[in-house]
Amino acid sequence: MKHNFSDIQTVNCQLSTVSWIHTFSAKEKDSETGLSYFGSRYYSSDLSIWLSVDPMSDKYPSLSPYTYCANNPIKLVDPNGEEIAPIYDKWGNLLGTDNQGLKGKAIVMDEEKFVQGMSHEEALRHNLGKDGFQDEIAYEKFAKHYTGLKDRPDYDGILTLSEANDWYRRGNGEPLYVDAARIDLFPVTTESFEKGEGSSEYINFAGLNYPNPNTGLVYGNIKLTLLDESTGKVRLGRPDGLLDNYGFEQNPNGGRWRNFATTVGKVVAGKGKPFDIYTYNTGTVWH
Repeated sequence: MKHNFSDIQTVNCQLSTVSWIHTFSAKEKDSETGLSYFGSRYYSSDLSIWLSVDPMSDKYPSLSPYTYCANNPIKLVDPNGEEIAPIYDKWGNLLGTDNQGLKGKAIVMDEEKFVQGMSHEEALRHNLGKDGFQDEIAYEKFAKHYTGLKDRPDYDGILTLSEANDWYRRGNGEPLYVDAARIDLFPVTTESFEKGEGSSEYINFAGLNYPNPNTGLVYGNIKLTLLDESTGKVRLGRPDGLLDNYGFEQNPNGGRWRNFATTVGKVVAGKGKPFDIYTYNTGTVWH
């Protein structure tokens, strides 16, 4: 069956004059145009079609650009049409990320099944899908948080000093998630681990011997665990993914320069709330 689009016209109107109705998908439907707004494109429930292609269609050439949630809306959730994917619990609270960080489709799972930085494949095995939310309130809480992720400083997996300070002021203590593979660990090498593979070392990147000020000023003292000596693969932080708490407490083992930088940093950052920084993926040192 072919649809004639010649009668579809662009309607310009003020929000104050539009009557919005939330449909089963929790999306807003304009009663004047009959279209549902999904953040990146419009859907016509009368014609059962999208009026434009999926903005992420270039990354999935095997799928039709007019599909929704890869033709699997029971298991996958896509509130805004963007390729961002944290993991949420059934109450709509953010649990964290898999090893792909904020990339992919949203996943819902029981909290006891979640491990920060878990493989994407394992996360999908535990995915409860849209039906996993406890109720409509939980789904709406999730959708509101989800649509704001693209405005977070960790959206790209990188955290700069200015972004960290800004989040300290406005993030209300909510954790951030960074890609360990994109943190500069130079000049650490496999030889820095005296006990070899499987051992850990605390490296003070805020010291004068390290040339990357962003790593030092954002993360300070980092625990590195050598996972593979042949490739230089290392884990940053604890096994549960916790890398650091971004605050401005003095560290008795941090050294004079590190604590001086902490004092200055607190003045620069201003008033705010400390927050945890978690990682996904693994880092690499010279080998």
